[in-house]
Amino acid sequence: MRFSDIVGQEHIKEHLRTIVEQKKVSHAMMFAGPQGSGKLAMALAFAQYLNCSNPRNGEPCGVCNNCRKIESFNHPDLIFIYPTISSSKHKQHYSNNYIQEWQGMLSASPYFSLSEWLEKISGGQTNKQASIFKDDSEEIIRRLSVKSFESENRIIIIWQADKMNTVAANKILKILEEPQPNTYFILTTELPDIILPTIISRTQLVKFSGVKTTKILEWVQQKYPGLKEWQQINISKLADGNVIYAKQLAELYSRNETLEFFNMFVNLTRNAYIADFLKINDLVLSIDEMTTEQQKAFINYMTRMFRSAYLFNAKLPELTLLTEEETEFIKKFSKFVTIKNIENIYNLLNDTYYALTRNANKKILWTNTIIKIGIYLRRY
Repeated sequence: MRFSDIVGQEHIKEHLRTIVEQKKVSHAMMFAGPQGSGKLAMALAFAQYLNCSNPRNGEPCGVCNNCRKIESFNHPDLIFIYPTISSSKHKQHYSNNYIQEWQGMLSASPYFSLSEWLEKISGGQTNKQASIFKDDSEEIIRRLSVKSFESENRIIIIWQADKMNTVAANKILKILEEPQPNTYFILTTELPDIILPTIISRTQLVKFSGVKTTKILEWVQQKYPGLKEWQQINISKLADGNVIYAKQLAELYSRNETLEFFNMFVNLTRNAYIADFLKINDLVLSIDEMTTEQQKAFINYMTRMFRSAYLFNAKLPELTLLTEEETEFIKKFSKFVTIKNIENIYNLLNDTYYALTRNANKKILWTNTIIKIGIYLRRY
């Protein structure tokens, strides 16, 4: 991973280059920021730059032994720690139990969410809870008790560090309190406020913000050249600084799943409004067959459609991003979305999205959501 592979965040790239060149790298850093801002990708690029034998023009060379092994995510002195799940297959809870799945995810893209990772390692059983267990912190202690294998520097990347359980966090704290030479920790998190304050105080904080829309557009154009220009522009704006969501949207457009979402949205709003419970039940069963990520993408799609309907009602159609088919439907549907119900609808969709991340019963969740949408729509 090179800095040039990361979407945006130029000021952070420059900061990391500078501290390496000036030999002022902290023994522990925390990359904190919203989902899709590139924290894991930056950690990988930074690790490679720090260990590269011959960096050039602010980038790792990509050809030395360290670079090649880090790029294959198989360097013995680059340790990955990430949330895992309890499983009868494994007596101990090590990240390395899932190293093949982890390497596969990174090889596909360093931009992925915790829920995508959970689906990968749980076989779709999204009711599993993820955590970083004490076994991983004990493994770090064991690894640090011996000399590094091939590099001068050893680097430990802890992805989603807020998922450390109490025992693991306290053991990590002890390591950070007694830093070893040429050993560097990079913790990434979307929720720094729930990490032990004592850990926060022993790391150098690097704050990430959402990626600029122009940078996401450039990335989409490069990665998905087959998409139409209006689709690329839509994705970059709807992503709202989140490259993970931009990737999900681009893949939906590529598979024409947005058309499926449109048809489902029309079906949902019509049957919710007339309270046809048999058809609502059929719709819930259809949604339940989708993966958690697809359901979350559908909620984002619904949010966009309700927003567009409200803007049409407010005589501001120029602020919407719709296809011709969506526009024709929203013109008629917009009278049902007003200042009387739009806030309730938004809050409901946000609550549904959050419940999905908390492994709620999806059939009960969606039944409740659709019925409430019908109630709100009849209040226009």
